[in-house]
Amino acid sequence: RKMNHSARPVVDGKFIAVDGAPFYLRGVTYADYDGRGWDNPSTVSNEQHEPETAWTDLLPGATRERYASFVRGSARAMFVRTSDPMKRLIETRVGTPGTLERVQRGLEALAARQGVDGSFAPKAPLGGGAGSTGDVRTTATVLLAFLGDGSSSRSGTHRDAVARGIAWLRSHAPTTTDLADRSLACLALAEDFMLASGSLTPAESRGRSTELASLRTDIATATRVASPKPDVPATPRADAAERWAELALGAISRAGVGPAVPATLRVHPSGDLPLAPAVDPQTAMLEGADVLRGGRGDAFVTWNRATAKTLGARLSGDGLVVRDGTANLEETALILLSLQVAYRTY
Repeated sequence: RKMNHSARPVVDGKFIAVDGAPFYLRGVTYADYDGRGWDNPSTVSNEQHEPETAWTDLLPGATRERYASFVRGSARAMFVRTSDPMKRLIETRVGTPGTLERVQRGLEALAARQGVDGSFAPKAPLGGGAGSTGDVRTTATVLLAFLGDGSSSRSGTHRDAVARGIAWLRSHAPTTTDLADRSLACLALAEDFMLASGSLTPAESRGRSTELASLRTDIATATRVASPKPDVPATPRADAAERWAELALGAISRAGVGPAVPATLRVHPSGDLPLAPAVDPQTAMLEGADVLRGGRGDAFVTWNRATAKTLGARLSGDGLVVRDGTANLEETALILLSLQVAYRTY
């Protein structure tokens, strides 16, 4: 049945209910709902909290049908993105209430500066309107921010902007040779494929799957070629490019295309998770995702609060990063991604 996304989430033990539908919040990611209260981040594994029932049974019917073919966990993540009450519940839990409004204000400003061809340029006039010719990296990054808020090429507040951007990206992603650019594009296409699932015709689904499979092969090949030798340290740019590639390959796998790709902690592989805020928008979302996946809720809450304060301060009142009278769309989108980490990571 149709979800009432304005309904207030109700906490009950290890579950919360939205519009009467139970939804399990992963203990390792958000909190331990075993009676200790909201102020006790969980440090236990997800397996210790998983209810003894089929995971798809914990989702609303429409969501269950839409995402059932995807890898476990993806349905939860996609559902959360489309529900503002869920996102507000999560952002309050991780210490950043009010973040959603800042993100959505930034998305409105970005949508107003989309090019006529559907792409996004790195910079645009502050007064509104599109900038110069868009590129793959900026377009993919901006689309990821829209997708993180639940809009796809088939539904959501910014459906039209995403549909135009995805159409442009599908035609230009195969032509780029930069690993980071192609990986960001592939990640955006895979997430749109998951969010739009159920609204695509069988022919559209087959076509999108074929495109993702081709991009997956290209990225996997490029990643092997670009991997540094053991005795040669990777540059920050190269390391970030490979991290985006891993996220892209993982997203494609979760969408049901290609073999499974295990999640890795590239930024903090030892589990020594940082408590300092991220200061570089280029790597903030990557760092936050690794902190979140590291299994220490307390570390993520500390990181999230500090990062939201540090990077969020760069956004102007209308939600954009402004320098020299020009709106920086790419940096704006990267900061919005860092603010979305708590509910966009899967």
